Amino acid sequence: GERITTETIWDDADIVHVVRSEIIEDINRHTFGGIRLQSSPESSLVVKLSGGNAGFTVTGSPQEIDDRIGGTLQVIGSKDYPVVITSLSDDSVGAGFQPNGLPQNDTNGNGIRLDSNGNSIDAQPGDWRSLRLEQYSNDRNAAVALEGESLTNAAEQNGTPANAQFLGSLAPQVASDNANNKKGGNDYQPYAYEVHGFLAKPSDVDVYSFTANRGTEIWVDISRTSSSLDTVVELIDANGNVLASSNDSQFATTTGAALGMTKDPKLGGDFYTANPRDAGMRVVLTGASSVNTYFVRVRSNQGLTTGQYNLQVRIRQLYEAPGSAIRFADVRYATNGIEVLGLPGRSPLGVEATERPGNNSPGSATNLGNLLESDMSTLSVSGTLSNSAQVDWYQFRLQYDLIQSIAGVNAGGKTWSNIFDIDYADGLVRPDAIISVFDADGNLIMVSRDSNISDDQPGPLQGNGLSDLSRGSVGKLDPYIGSVQMPAGTPGTDGFNYFVAISSNAQLPTALNATFQAAAASPLVRLEPINSVRRIVEDHIGFIGHTTGDPARG
Repeated sequence: GERITTETIWDDADIVHVVRSEIIEDINRHTFGGIRLQSSPESSLVVKLSGGNAGFTVTGSPQEIDDRIGGTLQVIGSKDYPVVITSLSDDSVGAGFQPNGLPQNDTNGNGIRLDSNGNSIDAQPGDWRSLRLEQYSNDRNAAVALEGESLTNAAEQNGTPANAQFLGSLAPQVASDNANNKKGGNDYQPYAYEVHGFLAKPSDVDVYSFTANRGTEIWVDISRTSSSLDTVVELIDANGNVLASSNDSQFATTTGAALGMTKDPKLGGDFYTANPRDAGMRVVLTGASSVNTYFVRVRSNQGLTTGQYNLQVRIRQLYEAPGSAIRFADVRYATNGIEVLGLPGRSPLGVEATERPGNNSPGSATNLGNLLESDMSTLSVSGTLSNSAQVDWYQFRLQYDLIQSIAGVNAGGKTWSNIFDIDYADGLVRPDAIISVFDADGNLIMVSRDSNISDDQPGPLQGNGLSDLSRGSVGKLDPYIGSVQMPAGTPGTDGFNYFVAISSNAQLPTALNATFQAAAASPLVRLEPINSVRRIVEDHIGFIGHTTGDPARG
């Protein structure tokens, strides 16, 4: 086993790859990274593992940037030649040949041991661990594909629109709040397709097809090519007529409907291209129907060069890093064949965490982590109040991480603006809830019982507003706090820990019971608006001064 620090590709189908420990990628990608196990168009890749911890693990570390790329595992086979991942003791499959010409299936050297049905006698479930995709691994919704044409087959297999290799359906470019329209990408409409292809001879032509909505703006990008390859990429119709083409993306040598790659200069140019002859263009798709089939053709400029290439068809200017994917894999004799832990990382319908059973006290609170390490500046969690007496506790931290502390510059104490919001509860036959926020010492610092935030309530003519995923509350009894500035410590320190209690309206924090009890434990506690509210009237007890109103106007 090893820790992967750069991109690794296992594609030699003539040998068996043996793994006896854990292979892990846990470093966030800077330029290159990921583990790709791929079959060839002519034979399966075979990987055999042995050991209780043997397997592949991809993860990463949380950061506050929204384009963080964690570890990536891609297992890409085909319906005829899946990637086989099995036990070292499995003699039913192998790769290569013995000197006598027979298949070499006896990888561990103890002889071929198969039953009458051809199944392994020695291999057992649990011989190796799993393919494990952990919480902070790369789950970007961009698909990766391999060119289906064989490198050694002289016959052209994908050279015309009639026999084009179909990639799939590309996501709509803009998510819509209309319930009748798709909301961007989904499980069958990725944001991009990345194809790993090869022009095996100067006359080789590769054609790929996909479906997309009319009016979608796409980027068609050739990158990471062999240094000698000079490519041309074209958008063609079903008859082979060229609608748009590009020769060199860096010099914007385009024709037809093609536009330059750089739409927004702030996002930079054509990244991942070291070859100045790599083609690339931007095109706004047209068509007779609302959804049409489009064809992309890759060929050598003037039919003079050969080599490998990466083709991306995507709906944004920035280069895509496809996430982990396991397709057409034959996984055998593992403890858990495929483990997906804490994914997807984000979803319009899902959350980053769920309530942990037994989190009914501060000591057993579900830890949500550091808010300032989350890529979307959000920690969302789903839970259930089973009865009116239940209280669910959560813990989070505000810590400026990976920031240098410089005396006289930024070494002072910091704060962070936060919002606490309960959604999808009131109005859906669910709890009338209360949010209570406590500091690390258990002191109540904020509480909310209801809300009436227009951006959080259903919009005009939206009914209950559930089709608008930017909102969330159906009724006005969902509590809401914010925005509120909260101490986050200084860079380089551990920051501040906070606890959040979610309870039904039948419960009340003990610090507020003076309203209902004569001998309350905290009779001097008073409620006031949060610090982001501009007050109309202000009268403090215990100190002099106010912040009410605007400066006088003459």
